[in-house]
Amino acid sequence: MIAFELLEEASDGDHTFAVYGCRPGDHDDNLVAVLAQTIRDLYVKTALLREILIAAMSETSAIVDTAPIEQAIERTLAAAIPKPGVHPIPHLDVARNELAEALAHLALPALHGTVIPAPRIENKEIPNAPARGLDLLGFEDPPLVVVISETKASDEPASPPAVVGSGDTSLRGQFMRFLGAKDRLLAELNFALKHAKAEHQPLIGRAVIAHVQGTLALVAAPVLVRPKDRRGPSDFGTFRENPAEFAPARVRFSLLLLDGTLDDLARAVYEAART
Repeated sequence: MIAFELLEEASDGDHTFAVYGCRPGDHDDNLVAVLAQTIRDLYVKTALLREILIAAMSETSAIVDTAPIEQAIERTLAAAIPKPGVHPIPHLDVARNELAEALAHLALPALHGTVIPAPRIENKEIPNAPARGLDLLGFEDPPLVVVISETKASDEPASPPAVVGSGDTSLRGQFMRFLGAKDRLLAELNFALKHAKAEHQPLIGRAVIAHVQGTLALVAAPVLVRPKDRRGPSDFGTFRENPAEFAPARVRFSLLLLDGTLDDLARAVYEAART
């Protein structure tokens, strides 16, 4: 597990802005290993795959040789999980960008008890391409709240970095586009419903009804991942300066700080996850 240590928190009415340091949990001594296992679990259900392969071999032989099974799992991991550092432009590399999404996938449940029924990484169509749609859709209950999250990673010296508020693909641009489309949320709820376990389907159904009735509470939860030495005084950018523009959602911005560089960490995590 990863421990998220609250370093700083501020509020503006119902809007909150928090800074967390990320470190291995008390029983883990390696952040790379923890993140690699998270990526591995999102891409390949290793235990389930092993169980199915053992059953398949048992149908043809009384003695199951585990060597081909382990080889099949190793090759599946390498085939399914993106190879890091392949994009000629580092900040567009799939592994580096997904690292922020994986951290958000861990942080929101740990910090707020958010339920994420259908992680985008887990259900992406093309392994070596970015996932489509909202980075993260979560639920908190009671009271029922839908959490919409977009994630970015940046080692840009400027504060805020451009990924926070500059252009259509920034955090601000993505949230404004999402919140400005009346029923875009319904499409995301439908995606979650199709991929969720049965235990989460009633929660999603309640959210659909509440949205149609105009009573659904929303949290806009941007997540920005930064190296510790690049943290700046204005990293929350427009979300802190004018949170009201994201109405009807209330803003809950999380800034996650990591040791080292983003490129090196992403490479180490994804190389470990692929083996």
